[in-house]
Amino acid sequence: MTRHPERIGRVRSVLGLVLTTGGLLTIISGVTFILQSGGYLGPESSFMVRNAEWTGYGVLITIVGILITVAGRALRR
Repeated sequence: MTRHPERIGRVRSVLGLVLTTGGLLTIISGVTFILQSGGYLGPESSFMVRNAEWTGYGVLITIVGILITVAGRALRR
């Protein structure tokens, strides 16, 4: 079986771009959760507003987003 380095490089680049984009969107979602749970963003009344549980979810989502973004950037190198 012959390997095609240019094809592998292209696949890694595309996968890296997809992961980086997905990771950044995940970070934005996590920060949105944090801001909304702190009462800084969104409606005045919601189950998320001033709810520490949702702040924790936001932090976890943000961390996962950072990990996904780092993995995506590593693939693009």
